[in-house]
Amino acid sequence: MSTPYGELAYHERAERLIDEVRNIFSSMSLEDGEFNDLIIRCLWMVDNVERLGINRHFKNEIKSALDYVYSYWSKKGIGCGTKSIITNLNSTALGFRTLRLHGYPVSADVLKHFRNQIGQFVSCPRKTEEEIRSIVNLYRASLIAFPGEKVMEEAETFSEKYLKETLQKIPDCSLSREIGYVLEHGWHTNLPRFEARNYIDVFGQDTENNMESNRKTEKLLELAKLEFNIFQSIEKTELESLLRWWNDSGSPQFTFTRHRDVEYSTLASCIAFEPQHSGFRLGFAKACHIITVLDDMYDLFGSVEELKLFTGAIKRWDPSATDCLPQYMNGIYIMVYNTVNEMCAEAQKAQGRDTLNYARQAWEVYLDSYVQEAKW
Repeated sequence: MSTPYGELAYHERAERLIDEVRNIFSSMSLEDGEFNDLIIRCLWMVDNVERLGINRHFKNEIKSALDYVYSYWSKKGIGCGTKSIITNLNSTALGFRTLRLHGYPVSADVLKHFRNQIGQFVSCPRKTEEEIRSIVNLYRASLIAFPGEKVMEEAETFSEKYLKETLQKIPDCSLSREIGYVLEHGWHTNLPRFEARNYIDVFGQDTENNMESNRKTEKLLELAKLEFNIFQSIEKTELESLLRWWNDSGSPQFTFTRHRDVEYSTLASCIAFEPQHSGFRLGFAKACHIITVLDDMYDLFGSVEELKLFTGAIKRWDPSATDCLPQYMNGIYIMVYNTVNEMCAEAQKAQGRDTLNYARQAWEVYLDSYVQEAKW
């Protein structure tokens, strides 16, 4: 499972690219008044660094860009630029979604201004790429509705139907793949790491006849690929550590239980997808393993009397408690005992608090419920 992306050279290159992307953000603030599409440029940058999974490096830049966009926000939305007289669906839908997700007070009523006289969203008979992208952003915006926002429900119904019909008519391209991903994964099932991996494949394929825009796209894409591969190298190191823990704990001898190393490691990465949370990911994957072993033991293998002995031993929280356990339970007890103690010791180093008593109480309540279930 070796990977070269753990080497220093890749991290140094990523740092240089981060500085270059910061300069791109900074240059936009200097362009105020020079271009008539500065608002959509700001939104494009924020949206793309988020979808590419590199936004953690640019929190201040994102805040500044969105403060700027919000300063031009109106009840009817926004246009492409600061001097735009007419509001624009693409800018407004993307702006609404991004601003709401970042906590700005924007109302869904802004979308009502893009309906016709009888209150319906409509499209042109001839679908242009600009219109399609506007409807993609309208659909993405509609998925973060608050309860009771009828206009958002209407926007979702209209845009979903429009995009499904569009997929049947346009050729396979980056735009069609983007539409397919958005329709399939929506909001609640759209994990950041998966979205970044998909978006890397489609981002920048349809290049513009603009050298400056293409340069920005290349920098963002190179950084996104580097970040993804660097994090993947961290994941592989964590998986190796998890496998060592599993083997060192004697777990392979537990033949009655499921072994799901990759699944739990991947699940942990989906929950805590930023590199610095390695400790959490390992702890989470280990806890999942322990829960699986205990679940299989209580459900399938141990007798009620044996399970009562094991639960009692956990409540004593003393390695000598294994003396009263059947042989096959000894290794399981020691695995739980050592792992929980180690995780609590690490937590104390990081937080300065002793959490062992809380962890013990949680496991005791959990195992009591297992015993009750076994009795049934």
